[in-house]
Amino acid sequence: MIKIKTVLVRRDLFTEKYSNLSNGAFKLYIWLLELEYRYANNESDYFIRTNKQLAQDTNMSLSRINKSKRELVRCGLIEHWIDHVSHYRIKKPLGTALPKGQNRNN
Repeated sequence: MIKIKTVLVRRDLFTEKYSNLSNGAFKLYIWLLELEYRYANNESDYFIRTNKQLAQDTNMSLSRINKSKRELVRCGLIEHWIDHVSHYRIKKPLGTALPKGQNRNN
């Protein structure tokens, strides 16, 4: 199991726009932020993780993972697509992109 020490979270997650976000979706979003930090890089702005791995990471059931992913996609916080494995991209609010050539691990 991966342990999280500190994660920076968008302030707008605490506004009215996301007030209906379920606890499971919020928890999954925090984990996806951490996984993006660990696995996305200069070559790609997405990362790969299986549902089983996410379930183990978050201590959530597979059905809860799937429901939470749909919720995060629907409210525009993540992109998710499947090409043999699940790919994830965290959608950034406008004006928050890192300068070209810089990644979160610098």
